[in-house]
This record gives sequence, C-alpha cells and structure tokens, in this order.
Amino acid sequence: MSLGFIRKLFFKTRDEKLIRDIKKQKILFFKINKYKNNMILYRFYLLRLMRFRDYILYKYSCEIHPEAIMKNVIFRHPVGIVMGGGYSNRR
Repeated sequence: MSLGFIRKLFFKTRDEKLIRDIKKQKILFFKINKYKNNMILYRFYLLRLMRFRDYILYKYSCEIHPEAIMKNVIFRHPVGIVMGGGYSNRR
C-alpha cells in the first residue's frame, strides 16, 4: 500500500469535501420535493437544507444551488463560486 492511498483514504482535500457536502445538499433538496404534501417533514427538511446551505457558504465561501447539474467538476479554489439552479456542465 502506498502512502498516497492511505492519505486519500483518511484525509480528504477541500475539493473532495465540498463535492461531498454538495451531494448531501442535493439529497436534502430532493427530500423536500418528495415531502411537499406532508408539511411537518417538508418544514423539517427545509430547515435542514437552509442550515446546510449556510454551512457550505460559511465553510467554503461559495453558494451552489442543489438543482445545479455538475459532472466531473474540480474546484481548485472554491472561494467565491456561485452556481444557480440553471447551471449545467453536461455536454
């Protein structure tokens, strides 16, 4: 086993952490759409999504809408990035 593999297994780069957090944000967003008829669950997931969005904004200084479609994105320096719901990098 190489040291690079061990480092990658336990220590994530800022880019990898941001992509992981964006995936979590997308899951919360889709749960909101799933529970639109149940007001209690809808409000619960909406509050979690708003808090998680604030967390991403505070930690990475970027705001990425959960509807943004991203494939194979690498954030070399994620400070100041804003992507709206209509963003798509599909080809």
